[in-house]
Amino acid sequence: MRIAKLAAQSGESACTIRYYESVGLLPEPPRTPTGYREYGCGTIEQIRLIRALQEAGLSLAAIARLREIQNSPVAPAADEALLVSWALAQINQQLETVGQVRAQLVELIDQLGDEGC
Repeated sequence: MRIAKLAAQSGESACTIRYYESVGLLPEPPRTPTGYREYGCGTIEQIRLIRALQEAGLSLAAIARLREIQNSPVAPAADEALLVSWALAQINQQLETVGQVRAQLVELIDQLGDEGC
């Protein structure tokens, strides 16, 4: 698929997609004989993952490093393992926060239901 379709389906702009390529977050796609980028369907999920990791508080540099570690054929070094652990801790913190907010909303719904009786 071409970049306009990828942008529409992923929710990111074509500019953002090109930027992700330029900083190594996405591999450079093959090009058609006329020079258009030709993306595979898996690129949509890659873009969504990048966005989700950003929303979890990871920088683009950290995300790029995680992708390098993920795609490396050798086991990660100690500092790389620490980065992965840190990223996981960021995600776990977000999950905890969302869980707390969810519990508060459930409590509020219960309170509203009690007032209606």
